[in-house]
Formats: sequence, structure tokens, C-alpha cells
Amino acid sequence: MRLNLLCVGRLSLPYLNDGCAEFAGRLKRYLPLSITEIKEHKTGSKQDLDSADGIELSAGLRGYGFSVDVEYQMVSGELVESSYTGGLYLNGETELDLLAFEGGYML
Repeated sequence: MRLNLLCVGRLSLPYLNDGCAEFAGRLKRYLPLSITEIKEHKTGSKQDLDSADGIELSAGLRGYGFSVDVEYQMVSGELVESSYTGGLYLNGETELDLLAFEGGYML
């Protein structure tokens, strides 16, 4: 197994760089790590959000020492300028989905 970390932008404060170097050094003992930094894209002007809607559903089940949690989130948004494409937006719209499962054994 190999860990590839993709970073957008650069860390500007020295103590953040030191913390990242320390964390990377600890991870490298357990698995190969490569860090790639890419330049942050500046849009030039901020876009105004026209509307945003979302839902969240979550459930948990516990019994006989086992635990299972499920979570689903959906967020959609529209910009005032419908022709904008960039970042998370395509033609002024975006839709984000998150589905997470967690489980474990309780002692």
C-alpha cells in the first residue's frame, strides 16, 4: 500500500511546515509516502451564492457488542451567475454527496 497526498496551495507559516514534516516523518515509517503540491487557482472575483439546499440522514445500530453508524449528506447550490464554471461549480451549479459507514466492536 502507498499513500499519495495531493496538496492544493502552499503552507505559508513556518510552524505549519514543521508540523507537516513531523507528521510525514512518522507516516514514512509505516508506508511509502509521496506529497505533491499544486498551485492554487485564483478565480479573480468571488461568486455570490443564490441558493443552497441540503439534507442529512443518519442512523446507528448497537447490539451484542457491535456498533454500526451510517450517514448520508447531500448539498446542492446555485450561483447568481449561471455561466460560471470553476472549483466545485459547473455552469453555476454544484451537488455534493457524502456517504459514510463506520463500525466497530465495543469492549
